Amino acid sequence: MTKDAALPKILIVDDIPENLFVLEKILGKLEVNIISASSGNEALAHVLDHDFALIILDIQMPEMDGYEVAEILKFDEATANIPIIFVTAIDRDTTKEMKGYDTGAVDFIFKPLNKFILLSKVKVFLELYKIKTGLEQMVMERTLELNKINKSLIEQIEKNAEAAREIEKGRAYLSKVINTISSCLISVDDKGCITDMNIQAQKISGISAMEAKGEPVSKIFPFYVMLMKNVKQAIESDAPVEKSRTPVYIKGKLVINNFFIYPFSFNDNMGAVIRVDDVTERVKMDEIVIQSEKMLSMGGIAAGMAQEMNNPLAGIIQNIQVIRNRIQKKLPANESTAVECGISFDAMGNYLEKRGIFKMIDAVHQSGKKAACIVEDMLNFSRKSEGYVSDEEIVVLVDKSVKIALNDHMINSDTNSSFTSIEINRNYQENLPRIPCQAGKIQQVILNILKNGIQAMETKSYEDGDKKRFDITIRTAPNDMICILISDNGHGMSETISKKIFEPFFTTKKNCTGLGLSIAYFIITEDHKGYLSVSSDQNKGTTFTIRLPMKKVSS
Repeated sequence: MTKDAALPKILIVDDIPENLFVLEKILGKLEVNIISASSGNEALAHVLDHDFALIILDIQMPEMDGYEVAEILKFDEATANIPIIFVTAIDRDTTKEMKGYDTGAVDFIFKPLNKFILLSKVKVFLELYKIKTGLEQMVMERTLELNKINKSLIEQIEKNAEAAREIEKGRAYLSKVINTISSCLISVDDKGCITDMNIQAQKISGISAMEAKGEPVSKIFPFYVMLMKNVKQAIESDAPVEKSRTPVYIKGKLVINNFFIYPFSFNDNMGAVIRVDDVTERVKMDEIVIQSEKMLSMGGIAAGMAQEMNNPLAGIIQNIQVIRNRIQKKLPANESTAVECGISFDAMGNYLEKRGIFKMIDAVHQSGKKAACIVEDMLNFSRKSEGYVSDEEIVVLVDKSVKIALNDHMINSDTNSSFTSIEINRNYQENLPRIPCQAGKIQQVILNILKNGIQAMETKSYEDGDKKRFDITIRTAPNDMICILISDNGHGMSETISKKIFEPFFTTKKNCTGLGLSIAYFIITEDHKGYLSVSSDQNKGTTFTIRLPMKKVSS
């Protein structure tokens, strides 16, 4: 690089050659490289090729004045910071000075030029330029040094980061696996304080793993406090501990849990992982399967019993009717036979009447008919229906069944009873779709449930102002199902009775066969591929839940 090339550059711009000559003479004493331009366009062309420390710019020029040149330089990021000194022969005018400063000027010099003032101002800007370039050079050198150091550090950091990434990747993978597990996982130390837990555990507790860390299990999971003795046992024995199908109340709701406690040691510290599985639905399904198998078994027994009983029962009913006809009706054959035997038919009738024989015959006949009804129920229970299926409005079927049940209740109730009227609260979802079903069978189920509810309410004492009441809700449910909930405010049932309520021949009432709800269960589950369940609170009431598919399900 030549000496001139290394010198700071000053651009002088004036359309009058004599003025350029004077400026070159004055500035020639400085160690600078002077470049001149006789127009604004020429000045802009030089700016593209050179890096200037200062521009001395005449304001009054033809074609493009100094203000315009400064304005263009100001709006170009590469030239916006070049200091500009305006030169003008115009008398000092504050407005024009403000315009100059606004377009990017840093100073003004007025003609005729004062050599001393011009050199003083130029020297200041040259000194600033040297400081600036010196700092830039220093920064560049330091930057190169730092780049070398940084490169070395970056290489080392990259190696460390790669190792950390692999560790984090493994940790994230393990965390994702743990959080994907549907089980609740809680790790604890030997004092029973939480060290970590997965997402499922956080959902159950309502507390984040960070907040729970270091807290006792009994505080975060008060419903698992009974596990602490098992945790201690697992850690001391260094062997897993298992508790199956344990009932737990979580926030007022009964759930069935399986507990597994696995001990571990880490850096000479002992601890354990508690795994909790919610098996409530599984237990319910097991009970449904057992119930279904029991129902199928009882269905077979019922069918066999019904067939065995049907023929002799028919003979009893038929023959008792024949006996009545032969001893009570004055038929020629009866009277002539009585004469042959030496007795009066009327006298015989009087004797039988006074001895209550006719009443006994009536009782036998009624008992036979009742037994026939039981046999018919048993056959219906065991028989898989192939009835006609049609698309029905479930609301219409329910309301018809309610009307029949209430009418039957009114007819059979004591008219003087204050409990004759029953309040019906309906909560039906709008625009429910039609469902494929056997209308008569569904009405039979609903009627049976309503009658059971009425009987339950009639045996309960109500306080003043309370009334017997059914709450009936019909709505859509997940998995394309229609859900019907029928609740009464009767005396309710114990859990033991609730579990047996659908079993054939099970009843708590007098003069009942115990087949009504069993048949209802078969109609819903077997004939319609739906679900029928019951929940009850003693002294509060009972709710039957029926779920029926909205689309026909093939057998």
